[in-house]
Amino acid sequence: MKIEIDQSGRTEYTSVNTSVGDSLGNNVLIKAKDKRLIQLLFRRAGKPRLFVIQTFSLLICLLIKKSFNKNNIYVIDIEYPGHNNNILNYVTRFSPKLRIFVKKSQIRFSLIGKKSKAHKIAYKFFKKSTKSGFIRNSEILKVLLP
Repeated sequence: MKIEIDQSGRTEYTSVNTSVGDSLGNNVLIKAKDKRLIQLLFRRAGKPRLFVIQTFSLLICLLIKKSFNKNNIYVIDIEYPGHNNNILNYVTRFSPKLRIFVKKSQIRFSLIGKKSKAHKIAYKFFKKSTKSGFIRNSEILKVLLP
C-alpha cells in the first residue's frame, strides 16, 4: 500500500508546533517548546545544523510506526530539497530504535500537493493542536541522543 506523508508547520520554525500526517489519517505533533529544547541540545553539542533534518526524520519514523507494514511504501513530501538521502539514512537508522525495521526500498520522495489527504491531516492537526498525536520530548530524546 502506498502511504503519503506530509508536514505542516516546518520543523525549523520553533515558535509553532509541527504536525506530520499520513494519508491513512495518522498524525504526530511536536510542541514548539519541545523543539526549542531539542534545538538547544543540538547547539550545545556543537551540531546545530543537524537539528532540522534529524528531528524531521524522527517525526517521520514515529508516524510510520503507527502504520508500519513491511509491504507498505511510504511517499514523503519533499520538504528539504537536497536532503532526501540524509532523511532516508536517518529514518533507517532511527527505525530499529522504535522496534520497526524500515528498509530504504520502502521510502520514496515526491511532491505531495495540497489536495493530498496527508496534507489535509497534517494541516488539520497543525491548526487544531488537539492532544491527539502529541509526542513527549522524552520519546524524542531517547532516540536522538545516544
